[in-house]
Amino acid sequence: GAAVYTGGETKLSLNGKPGYRKFSSTARRLNGRLLCFLVGMFSVTLTVTLLQFAWRGMPFGSPWYFVFPPVTNWTKVQEFLTLLFIINYLIPISIMVTMELIQLVLAIFISKDIEFYDPVTNEKAQVNATNLADELGQIEFLFSDKTGTLTQNKMVFKCYGLVNEDSVYDLEEDGLYMVRNAKKLSTVSEVKQSESPTSPSKKAADYFSSSSEEENTEDVLNMKGSDSSFKYKVTDLSNEAERFWTNVALCHTIEAKVSTDAISGKEVIKYNAASPDEMALVDAATRVGFTYIGIDDTVVKGDEEFNIHMIRFDQNALNARKKGRKLKTRRYRVDAVLEFNSVRKRMSVMAREEDGRCFVYTKGAEVSMLDPRRCEKTSSNAKDDIMKKVTDFALSGLRTLVFGYRELDVDTYNALLRRFRAAQCLIGPERVRRVEEASAE
Repeated sequence: GAAVYTGGETKLSLNGKPGYRKFSSTARRLNGRLLCFLVGMFSVTLTVTLLQFAWRGMPFGSPWYFVFPPVTNWTKVQEFLTLLFIINYLIPISIMVTMELIQLVLAIFISKDIEFYDPVTNEKAQVNATNLADELGQIEFLFSDKTGTLTQNKMVFKCYGLVNEDSVYDLEEDGLYMVRNAKKLSTVSEVKQSESPTSPSKKAADYFSSSSEEENTEDVLNMKGSDSSFKYKVTDLSNEAERFWTNVALCHTIEAKVSTDAISGKEVIKYNAASPDEMALVDAATRVGFTYIGIDDTVVKGDEEFNIHMIRFDQNALNARKKGRKLKTRRYRVDAVLEFNSVRKRMSVMAREEDGRCFVYTKGAEVSMLDPRRCEKTSSNAKDDIMKKVTDFALSGLRTLVFGYRELDVDTYNALLRRFRAAQCLIGPERVRRVEEASAE
């Protein structure tokens, strides 16, 4: 290329601003006050100097017993400086030293405060500026975003709900629980903190009474919380729940690396995720029993065997009373990945199962997922139920994501796949347009 213009109006020059000294708001206000004092001091000194020489010029201002030197420019400067040294006590110089000492003491208090200690990282508060307490004391409003400035920026899977079901499912450290009212999620969190998961309340035991002591014990162990009428532990997944977790474990761009620990000899899976959202979803699927173990590198990369993703399903992951692991590896041939962008606001994966069934798994924002142009076959009751669950989750302070899937016949699936691959073979703006058109289908 050729440079068509250079100079001070270019973007590089305009962005290249000179550095400037940074002052805290307290120091800036204090400097303003001191400047006002300086102006006042010079004004008072000048006024007193003029009045003094005007007084000497009057007959009653120069009695015979006062001997004044002749008035010259130098004597005027001397008188001005003399009065300036007398009136300079108007400037509160000591306040600067006092404020610096106070800021130093407050910084020490912050660094020694036990409330700021983080036991996870074994770190305490580190004060890099002594004026930190002054700045914090002036805060009136807090605006937080997703960048982690004021938050941990830690994504944790909380709960999910299935369409046409009144209950939602809360994923906790000790298992998956069915909550019969999404609005009681906050109550569930309080119960979780106040009670141990292995110590059910008496009300729960009385409510789920059984003629058999063994059955009664099993029911009580499945309960959690003081209100047993809306929370119950899940030990088996329905077909729709398995399809949902398959979507979670498959619809992403995470790379998995399987290795063996040299000391324990156990299998270790390390994930490389592009975003913490995908990492949280895959971790949640692993806790439920759907472990994504990456691409099968043992198959021949040909036309028929291509991009085989593996998910290890543990049927006993949610049932603590069944000892051992009942594993089954499921293989999915992922033919295309339609990544998330700002236009589609969703991500899709075209995959085939081992029995030849073809599916399109999708996840994204509810605005895009529930677009009437894309879900014509979805009933209005199902859409209303999804929006109700999304609203309840949002009111509970959770970030929401909608998952969906559709089973296609082989001809429709292959036709859609051919259009998408043909669009990928193009270059330039035409490729972007054709890929967006194929993705929109």
